[in-house]
Amino acid sequence: MTQEISLLAVFSDLGPAADAIEQLRLIGVHDDCMNVISGIPVTEAMLGRPSQWTNVPRLALGGAILGFLTGLLLAFLTP
Repeated sequence: MTQEISLLAVFSDLGPAADAIEQLRLIGVHDDCMNVISGIPVTEAMLGRPSQWTNVPRLALGGAILGFLTGLLLAFLTP
């Protein structure tokens, strides 16, 4: 039976956080085992991590188009 260890670190600036991530990589911790939570937008490139593919922009665009078409239908086809 393996034990799961969870650690939490709080940094006041981006530089020390990026350094800590690099040190974790050096000791063998993989990127899929790390999460970065920030109150400001932080990209993967800022932390030296590989970029992840996501469908969020496509879903947002689909929702915008659907909302626009629904608004047009309600504006012009209802009395």
